[in-house]
Amino acid sequence: MPVMAGVGCFLFYSKSVKFPAHAIRLASAIAIASSLTLTSMSAVEAVAPTVKVTSMRPTLFAGQSVTLKGSVSRSLRGKTVRIDYLSDTGWKKLASTKSNSKGAWKAKIHVPVSVTSFQVRAVVGKKKSAVQSSTVLPGAEIVAAGPGNRILGVDISRWQHSSGHLINFAKMATAGTAFVIMKASDGSSGEDALARSYVLADAQGVLDAGMIRGYYHMAKLPTPVVGATPEQTSKAITDSAIAQAHTAADRLAELGGYDGRTLPYVLDIEGVSSSITDASISLWTTTWYSTMLELTQRKPMIYSYRSFMQDRFTLSDPTTLTTLQSMHLWMAQPGDPADPAVVVGQKSYQSGTCYATAWTKPGCNLLWTFWQYTNTGDRELFGIPWKPASGQSCPADATMCFSNAGSARLHLDVDVFSGTAGDLNALLTGNWDRSPADFQ
Repeated sequence: MPVMAGVGCFLFYSKSVKFPAHAIRLASAIAIASSLTLTSMSAVEAVAPTVKVTSMRPTLFAGQSVTLKGSVSRSLRGKTVRIDYLSDTGWKKLASTKSNSKGAWKAKIHVPVSVTSFQVRAVVGKKKSAVQSSTVLPGAEIVAAGPGNRILGVDISRWQHSSGHLINFAKMATAGTAFVIMKASDGSSGEDALARSYVLADAQGVLDAGMIRGYYHMAKLPTPVVGATPEQTSKAITDSAIAQAHTAADRLAELGGYDGRTLPYVLDIEGVSSSITDASISLWTTTWYSTMLELTQRKPMIYSYRSFMQDRFTLSDPTTLTTLQSMHLWMAQPGDPADPAVVVGQKSYQSGTCYATAWTKPGCNLLWTFWQYTNTGDRELFGIPWKPASGQSCPADATMCFSNAGSARLHLDVDVFSGTAGDLNALLTGNWDRSPADFQ
């Protein structure tokens, strides 16, 4: 009669049928192994979490925007995922979202300002994920004093300087300016020398006034040589990009490097000659980016205007697209950040059509980090020398008006930052990188 020796395996014996001893031992071993395997599988299934949260950065800043991601098991797909954090009084709801048909979920949250250790978990019904945790730092105190309750900044170059008249950075800070982005290097040797002569003093003035510093490099691409082979043209492009990345990296080092109060270095690329192809612009940019990243160990940012971003890069090239989406975008576009009708990246208020850039998401949502929203900022307000119109005198209450200052009062680039004070602190410390995943 049959006797069960293990799950799924039976041994038979009979008075009339004799099995060799070694065959019986082999069958017993197979039965035991099968039983152990199935038991082990059952144990794994029993302890495997049905709700997961991916690991966070080990260090975050109070108020920082964070996109949490995770997954759920098949039976929980499409259900609501609640995000909890551990407060002083226990677990509290922070946000909620739904998983997609494949079980993946994500939720954008802000790190609470009241905690020093950020512990989060995901909950679906009675199922809870493992707890993920990060240390929370307070970061520099930054006030949002710009239009639309955004963090305010300006960008300056030699054009904001007047012979014999200094910029009053203390007054600039009093106006609510949190950051100042200064031209620090240039692809032209003559312009580079001028930029250096101003930025060395300006950077110290910004620091002394308690503001955040940023620097940008003005790109200068070589025009193609008539009769040059494609290989020669490509080499000229890459050699130029590498040399200018070294210029920028050396200038950054001269100015003190990344010190926790300095923004990622910016590539300002605009107004490139039509004789230079889109492919050459893309090659130059990706080469500059990779060289700068290697030299400074931090991803640089990029600045330009909407039509250039749409028309002058080969976005069909995966290397170009990945490189651009790895850089924080500083976009130039006239508009009022306090006006909800203004959409950064949109062509017009009425049409709703968008510039198709590497940073454009569905719904005309441009993923920008800094926005240069006007070039008509008030120099008087921000402590920058200016001169009155011809035939007019300086107002009695003006402190920055001089007859020989060289530029009109309403001539200054003004900017806002897209995120919170925590986000800006994260960017300053290298804890907030862009990646192609942000655009999915």
